[in-house]
Amino acid sequence: MKITPLSILFSALLLGSVFSVAGQDIKFAGTQAPDPAVLELLHKYERALTQYKTVAERDANRAPLLSKGYFYHGTDGKPIDAAGLTARQTRNTFKLDEITRYNYVLYQYETTAILTYHSYEKGVDKGKPFEGRGSFITVMSKEDGVWKILSDIIGADPAAPEPPKQTPPKP
Repeated sequence: MKITPLSILFSALLLGSVFSVAGQDIKFAGTQAPDPAVLELLHKYERALTQYKTVAERDANRAPLLSKGYFYHGTDGKPIDAAGLTARQTRNTFKLDEITRYNYVLYQYETTAILTYHSYEKGVDKGKPFEGRGSFITVMSKEDGVWKILSDIIGADPAAPEPPKQTPPKP
């Protein structure tokens, strides 16, 4: 089994509410203790998202984990369903060469769970190399009594604020 930051997260959540991995705290919040079924869903999802050769293979592996109403909301601001995402990323020859995830927080509620985290990614999209950081939310809920992924919501990390400009003193 490949050990990834997300698989360490799941183990950490089973052991306690805060755990440190390579200096990064993994936290738990919400109104309920982590549901083992949510942790298992996230473990399977992590495997599907990291152990593939093509976008089509990735999305076929994660299809059983997704809600019937799943949507992806990317940095372009346009929600798209799973089939549309597969088609778009296949057409764009999307490929991740490197990914590092950090700042995990799992918010567990009775019938909803939300995983937030940040990521550094490097790869190719639309034939051009890209590199950057982003913020991510994965939303889960029970569907027909089974935990499913409802949505992946992607956002760019905001730029650091500019320092205030020095104004000359008034005479």
